[in-house]
Amino acid sequence: NWIGRSEGVEITFKVADSEETLTVYILQNNSPWL
Repeated sequence: NWIGRSEGVEITFKVADSEETLTVYILQNNSPWL
């Protein structure tokens, strides 16, 4: 259990055919979504 500051990107995706969203937090910038 690591506690402390982390830097990354938070991305919110819309779920198709829904009002729902999905938020993910990515620590590495080599993700295919960036």
